[in-house]
Amino acid sequence: MTALALTDADVDRIARRTAEVLRALPALPPTPAILTRPEARAYTKRHSEAAFCDWCQRWQVRPFARGRYSKTHLDLALDRESRRRAA
Repeated sequence: MTALALTDADVDRIARRTAEVLRALPALPPTPAILTRPEARAYTKRHSEAAFCDWCQRWQVRPFARGRYSKTHLDLALDRESRRRAA
């Protein structure tokens, strides 16, 4: 592997272009890592309380204190569910 020789002008040009591209990207709101029970039901597309509770029991998703759910745990359960359906 050979070293790449960049001049200061090249580095400045790359930095300016990177800044332009980053400014052109739309600003996205941060995704919350913890969801309330209604948010978790909507996120998993389980609209009834009973269906959501059954789904949580089947995929072993447990709430944190006061009905809060981790988005990471919900994503893992949705991934397991989709792999199960594909098989």
